[in-house]
Formats: sequence, structure tokens, C-alpha cells
Amino acid sequence: MVGSVLAFSIALLGSTLGLSPRHADYISHLEGFAARVPGGPGLFSDYGIGHVGPLQPQLLRQEEDPEDPEDPEDSETRIQKGRVSQKVPSFVAGLVYYRNDRNGNEEYKGPFCTSTLISSTEILTAAHCTEGMKNVRMEVVLGLSDLRAYSMRINENNPNVAIRDFYFEDVEHHENYTGKEDNFLNDIAIIKLSEPVDISQFKPIQLAGKEEGYTQNLKANGWGLKNCWSSSAEALREANGTFVDRPTCSDKWSRARDSTPIPKSQVCVTYKADGMDAAVASGDSGGPVYSDASNGPVQIGIASHVIFDFYYPPFLMCVDSSVPQVYNSVPEYKDWILKHSPSATFV
Repeated sequence: MVGSVLAFSIALLGSTLGLSPRHADYISHLEGFAARVPGGPGLFSDYGIGHVGPLQPQLLRQEEDPEDPEDPEDSETRIQKGRVSQKVPSFVAGLVYYRNDRNGNEEYKGPFCTSTLISSTEILTAAHCTEGMKNVRMEVVLGLSDLRAYSMRINENNPNVAIRDFYFEDVEHHENYTGKEDNFLNDIAIIKLSEPVDISQFKPIQLAGKEEGYTQNLKANGWGLKNCWSSSAEALREANGTFVDRPTCSDKWSRARDSTPIPKSQVCVTYKADGMDAAVASGDSGGPVYSDASNGPVQIGIASHVIFDFYYPPFLMCVDSSVPQVYNSVPEYKDWILKHSPSATFV
């Protein structure tokens, strides 16, 4: 649904499930792969999936010319497509990053994850988003839908946009996060901003202290893949969600998780946009699923991982929208969040 690229803390299922190299299932985080592995080729080698071939980051354009037309989207690509958000919610923040080129010049690389503002100085996201992002300058961007390089440049001093630098050392990762080894439990982190955001202009999202009452009227936002190959850096997207109970979700995930049930610390959601299937995808990691409640938006989950179908060649990464997408549960991490963000508001 909502855009950047793939994080490669993944579990290969193709060989164990008898799938061909042209069509294999993967459990994946939703973060941008170019942020994690800037070199591109050889991404799969650490996970024993070299038969799929190396990823070419340019296939998922994170920085596009503002004049470029949008990629064609046929019926096979629409499973990830969310509609373009008419307005950027005050609490939805893009995470973008910069790297030095071989000559030592800093280059803007685009969005890699999504996040939410929970206080004037704290941003809630997924732990895997910034894991391994040492010696990289990153930014939190609020109030801006188009996160391409040109838009970032012309909006640098826009009073309706807030851009804040941060580094790996500014991120509090959950101390018990271990990744795919335990089905991505504790995939949660808080970014500490050195310069506060004006919360009279950018209102932080409320956080759910319990699931009850906040599993209806769900919505998600993000800059992840808008189809099976291209990011949505040019616009924030959204989709409407349906809460999936844990027994049903566990059944859908049983093959991928070796029958390990979905725990209370994770929640599951499926999506539609404009009457068609949609899905959170690479680049939506760390973003919210929230209830449009009577007392305002209330976040109940943090985007963590999905199952991708890979088609190669051509290189396509299509989220299997029939399998619910998995989030870490905000209510279950209330104490941890308040420990690191005392000003966060739970309802």
C-alpha cells in the first residue's frame, strides 16, 4: 500500500515449501532495503536465497524526477495500492536518510520507513527500521506528502513542514528485539528529537491503552510500495483496515510461523482501498494502524512484517494480501513507551 522497500530480516520459505525459484514466499519486514544494504547486489547471500538473484535498488525508485509520470498500475499490481491521502495527518512522519557517495558528498536517498509523532520530542516506529543504520544521517519529516528530493529541497523552510535530523544514537530500540528469530516480537523503537516539534501545529497521535474500543474504523498510512515494484515517495497513501482476531490470524500464518500462534503483543489487520485489496508493504514499516475514534485518531499498532510473493524474472515483490499484516500491539507496550516517552498520551 504505502512506500519504500524491503528490509531483509527475512525467512526463506521457498525451498521448504516446494516453491519454484520464480515464485517464492518470504516473511519480511517492511523497511526500505536500500537503506539497509546500500550496495544492492548480493543482498540475499546472508540468508541462503541466492537462487533468486541480486536485488537492484533502482527498480524501486526512491528518488524520482518531479516531472516523471506515475508508473502504470495494472490489475496485478493493485494489491499493494492504497489511495493517495488527501491530507497528511499531523502525526504521520516519514523517515528519510542520506548517505555519502564514493567522493564523500552527501546524497539524499529518500524515505525508508514511516512513523508517528507521540510527543513534541518523540517519534514511535519499528525497531528494525533503524537497526544497523549507524553513521547515517536520518530525518523525521512531518507535514509533507511528497518526499522526493526536489520536494524536500523546496520545502526545507516551509513553515507548515517540520524536518528534524536524528542519528542511530538518538533511537531507543526495545532491548529484547531479536528479529526473525522470535517472529519479530518487540519490534518497537522511539526516536528522540533534539529539537522539539510545535505540537500546536503537529498534534501527536493518542495511543491505545487497551484494544477494546479501538479495533473498528481502522486506517493506515505510509510511503511504501504502491504496486509490486515502485515506491510511493511522491505521495503518502492510506487504506482502510479490518481487525483480524488472533486465532484467525494464527491460522493464516501457521505455515510461515511453524504453527506458532500470534501472541497478545501482536495484532493483525487486512486492508482495502477504494473497494480493492490493499496491503502495507516495504516502506510502511513503523507506521501506524489507528482507529478513527470519536475522541480522535488512536493508534493500536506499529507496522512490522508481512508475507511477500516474489516473482523473478521480472523482479516483483507483491504482498500476499490474503495473509493478515502483523503489527506490534501498542497497548501491550504501554509501560515501555511511557518509560521512554513520559509525555505520550494513552486513552
